[in-house]
Amino acid sequence: MIEIKKIPGKGKGVVAKILIQKGTLIEAAPVGSFSVEEWTLIKKTEIFKYCFVIPSDYRENQNVDGYIVFGFSSFCNHLLSKIHGL
Repeated sequence: MIEIKKIPGKGKGVVAKILIQKGTLIEAAPVGSFSVEEWTLIKKTEIFKYCFVIPSDYRENQNVDGYIVFGFSSFCNHLLSKIHGL
């Protein structure tokens, strides 16, 4: 249903291989969280580019906890904002 492809000028991303109906579950993936204090370490790794924050929390205070989603979801942009309805 989906695959990871190299997007010119953007890096890797999730693309649909078929038309996906609204409301279809694409993936259920585990999520790990880390504290604001751990960002300093995370930013020094390749993992950083796959991390997310909750946008509304980040807009209020840029020192927030972070999340990493495992599976295809880690290649989705604005994932947590869609999950949380923000």
